[in-house]
Amino acid sequence: MTTSPEDLYNALLTTGRLPQLRRLTYRCDTNRCLLLDVVDTPLGVLLHQKRFKYSEVENLARSNAAGRERNTFDGDRKWMPRTYFLQSSALAYPDDRPAMSQDVSCDHVLAYQLTASDFRDDWQAGRAEIRVRVDGSRYAVR
Repeated sequence: MTTSPEDLYNALLTTGRLPQLRRLTYRCDTNRCLLLDVVDTPLGVLLHQKRFKYSEVENLARSNAAGRERNTFDGDRKWMPRTYFLQSSALAYPDDRPAMSQDVSCDHVLAYQLTASDFRDDWQAGRAEIRVRVDGSRYAVR
């Protein structure tokens, strides 16, 4: 039996084990919205992005109709959460060229480009929380 990343994250959340295994979070500086949750599990490093909503203009500029239909709750602007293992992510490849990155978003921070090398550096430095400002600048909280 294979455990899906979504099922694993939800099980950790509902059993209260998530805080014990959480290794790193990226949050928006405006409201502390979760941009990316990084959880170190026995099955691998799990990444979770919460749902978010773009403005109409941003949504049209950043997506296409097929993507909106497949990846939103409403077929338009309310994007579904995503949960996946690190190895399925661009963040797993910090030494690749061109540099790999992944968008992380909330209702305030629009598509922050988290680079694989920044992710690796945050992980290796043992940082627990990174805050991202609307302008894309970032700082470590702890």
